[in-house]
Amino acid sequence: MFVLLLGLVSLAQGQLAGYSAKTDPSLKLTPTRPIVKNPEEKDALITCIVQNQGDFTLMWKKTSKIPNRDATVLSANTHMVTSDKRMQVMHATGGQVYVLKITNVTVFDAGIYFCEVNTDPPIRAFRELTVLRRQYRKVQKLPLPSSDTNSSHNFTSCCVSKNVSTSCQQYCHIDFVMDSIGLGKPEECEEQFPSIVSCMADGRNHMPCCVDAGIPEMCTE
Repeated sequence: MFVLLLGLVSLAQGQLAGYSAKTDPSLKLTPTRPIVKNPEEKDALITCIVQNQGDFTLMWKKTSKIPNRDATVLSANTHMVTSDKRMQVMHATGGQVYVLKITNVTVFDAGIYFCEVNTDPPIRAFRELTVLRRQYRKVQKLPLPSSDTNSSHNFTSCCVSKNVSTSCQQYCHIDFVMDSIGLGKPEECEEQFPSIVSCMADGRNHMPCCVDAGIPEMCTE
């Protein structure tokens, strides 16, 4: 009788707190150790374990690298919110494990991820993902032939062909840009920068190289 009475008291205390002890969601079993991925490893698996989920929703989120910006919602249960097709949530119906899978992982995927249950207040479990950069051998840089038309890093002729205005053509010469010689007001040429950058990149897409080299995402936009 005494044991039964204690059980009833415990149950009542849980209900007063908002939910019974039996149905309280918990993320205590979720691993917390950091995840480190080598460049050769294509997939990253981030595990979250939720007990007594009930009718609550488990969301995967990623913290922003920009101060004072809200975390990005990636998923709600198994429904994907992000438009990134490389991400998916693996979960067996009725199970406790939710795995966020990121395929073809890059250095841009590194950061703090967390799973969150929408209780009041919410409960969260954080996981840090680190993606190591590729290591490249240093090679000797050979001088360009003197006949190379771009040996002086002057892409003005390309800019002219793309109708870049005369006042903005100074940005088509790398030496002027690096030395800040003769530069006017950059904001006046902002709309023409895509054409200028295209010329300076020689019409090629250098994004894969920037990704492998670990160039910050905000610098590649």
